Amino acid sequence: MTANINNILDSNEKIIWQGKPKYTAFVLKSMPVAVFGLCWCTFLIPFYWGLFTGKFPIFAWVVLGPHTFVGLGMLTAPLWASLVYPYIEYAITSKRIIIKSGFFARNFNTVDYATLTDVSVDIGFIGRITNTGNINFISGMGIFTEKTGKSSIAAIENPYDVFKLLKQIYFDIKTDVEFPNKLRPPVNPGYQSEYQSSK
Repeated sequence: MTANINNILDSNEKIIWQGKPKYTAFVLKSMPVAVFGLCWCTFLIPFYWGLFTGKFPIFAWVVLGPHTFVGLGMLTAPLWASLVYPYIEYAITSKRIIIKSGFFARNFNTVDYATLTDVSVDIGFIGRITNTGNINFISGMGIFTEKTGKSSIAAIENPYDVFKLLKQIYFDIKTDVEFPNKLRPPVNPGYQSEYQSSK
């Protein structure tokens, strides 16, 4: 069975927003790495020339080989982004933020609203040309990061709308935790209280 976000939801947890990064923006985000990889591989050309013309001893492969693999890895970053893209998915639920990722295996990284300390939105150069943006968030334990190194819900369309939605949910739940209010039912069941989204 293919793992998806619905598989990890609690019984009383609701998805308020769910989406994926925009493909072009997601792939273009890896282009700076590819450009650096091209420069890296170009730098290695004289060493290869020296190896094939006999100016360097054959055991120079011990050093040249790993550097070549690193360069090719960076150069093909857009290809890897394309392969990973189908498995990237985001969700904002009534309890937490969920980021699904992984290629060979599915990874689910989550952060509860109770641990959030800040939420922000940014639109860089790639965001401006693809009409996308990133939603960044910080928890009480530091910047929330995936195993891929990302620290945001990245390359999504309508980033300001998603940001406002997340900010409102975060504010409502933090306020309700610290100062119980009308979000709680008449009879307070404590931690089982359910967030009622206006969306």
